[in-house]
Amino acid sequence: MARALVLGAGLVSGPLVRYLLDRGHDVTVASRTVEKAERVIGGHENSNPVKFNIAEDPGLDELIVDHDITVSLLPYTHHVRVAKACIKAGKPMVTTSYVSDEMKTMDGAAKDAGVILLNEMGLDPGVLTFALSVSVLSGITLGLVPLARILRADLVPCRREGGGGFSPGKERSKVRNTLVVTQLAFALVLLVGSG
Repeated sequence: MARALVLGAGLVSGPLVRYLLDRGHDVTVASRTVEKAERVIGGHENSNPVKFNIAEDPGLDELIVDHDITVSLLPYTHHVRVAKACIKAGKPMVTTSYVSDEMKTMDGAAKDAGVILLNEMGLDPGVLTFALSVSVLSGITLGLVPLARILRADLVPCRREGGGGFSPGKERSKVRNTLVVTQLAFALVLLVGSG
């Protein structure tokens, strides 16, 4: 299994570390304090908590060389240093931060070294807002259409004929079928978009 180095033990790192550990990967969590790294790891077997402060401690190159991939969850100001060390070691790097201008300048060096530097590997707030808006709007719209049909229906003739209900005509069936297909399409888009 892969050996992953996770730099940073903040709130974002916990789910990632658990995901990797649950799938049998060896994970080293490097944080300013060993206690924070241990808390994120939660005593898992394939884990290694390490005290490492990127602003003060040497040894970043050694940490990266000893692992197959580095995930930098540090503040964005440190990503350039981590990326340079990954290029030097020939190891890939992943981060959730946006691509800074300084990171863009390393594209050529990363390509020459055959190293992948993945930035912005998180859920974009705009995508999340769009998906939530579409689901709420479609839920409200598709919930109100049947209510409008019922409110417009003339139930008196159905009662006089002794029927327990009414059956929609061809036009209403087309509208209902169209709404069902639309709802399924929206659900599929949201499902695929959520991963």
